[in-house]
Amino acid sequence: MFLEYGMEWIGIAIALGIAFHFWRRSIHCKDLAPRLAITVAANCEMILATYRREIANYLLQRDPDRFLNLYQKARAAESAIEAGSKDDHEAQLVLITNRYPFYCDFDLVGALEHVLYAEALSGYRLEDVEEHYLCLVKYHALRRALDPDWRFRGRATTNSKLEHLQTYVQKIKSKQASAGPIRDQAQASLGI
Repeated sequence: MFLEYGMEWIGIAIALGIAFHFWRRSIHCKDLAPRLAITVAANCEMILATYRREIANYLLQRDPDRFLNLYQKARAAESAIEAGSKDDHEAQLVLITNRYPFYCDFDLVGALEHVLYAEALSGYRLEDVEEHYLCLVKYHALRRALDPDWRFRGRATTNSKLEHLQTYVQKIKSKQASAGPIRDQAQASLGI
C-alpha cells in the first residue's frame, strides 16, 4: 500500500519538477529577450561593417582620393539622417529594404573567400560600387534612428574616422608613388 502511494508521490514530484523547470525557463527567456535583441543588432552591425570594409578596401586601392570624397558624402548622408524626421527615416528605410530584403543581399562582393575583391567587383561600374557603399551607410544610420536596439551602436561614419582616413589616404598615395612600375604591372595582371 505504501508503495502505491509512494509511486503516486514520486509521479507528482516529477510532474511538479517538470512544471517548475518550464516555469523557470519561461522567466529566464523573458529576461533574455532584451539581450537577444541587442545581440542581434550587434551582429547585424558587424555584418554591415564587414561589407563596408570590403568595399572600402577595394575603392581605396583603386583611387584613394575618390574614396575620401565618397566617405565625406557618406558622412554628410549619415548626419542628414540623424537630423531627419521619423517619417523620412521610415520612407528611406522602405526604399532600401525593398532593394535589399535580407542582410545577405547587401553582400556586393559575393565571392569565395579566396577571390580578390578587385576580381569579384570587376563586373560592376565604379559608380555602382560607390552607391552600394552609401546605401550601407544610410541603412546603418536609419536602423540607429528607428530601432531602439540599434541606438547604442556606433555610427557608420564619424569625424574622427574621416580625419584618420585623410591621413591614411596620404600614406597610401606615398606608398603608391614609391612602388611605381612594379605596382602598375601587378595591378595590370590582376585587372585592377
